[in-house]
Amino acid sequence: MRPAAAVDRAACGLGVASVLSAGVGKLSGTFQFVHFGTGGFVVALVVGAAAVIGGWFGQRLLVLACGAVFLLAAVVQAVLIGRSGDVFGGNGSTVSLWLGLGVGLVVLAAAPRST
Repeated sequence: MRPAAAVDRAACGLGVASVLSAGVGKLSGTFQFVHFGTGGFVVALVVGAAAVIGGWFGQRLLVLACGAVFLLAAVVQAVLIGRSGDVFGGNGSTVSLWLGLGVGLVVLAAAPRST
């Protein structure tokens, strides 16, 4: 296995943050800092796991795709907040989390790798 570049480790970290947020999104009470319905839980878990895999194996294209999916999901969630067709079941906290993860992963995918 090759030594991981710092940007690859950062992509893994963002993926882990997404996976952990999926668990936190299902809590209730004080510690629920982000809100997910079932669709949002699946997005956070699956795309976060894919980001971890992309970072672990140094696959820029997979990290970029995960960032793009988070950005798309954030835009869709922002449009659907409070509507009956909201498949993600989130709110503004969901949008801000996914925007941060999406921008972070896209930037990491575009960052140069050190040799």
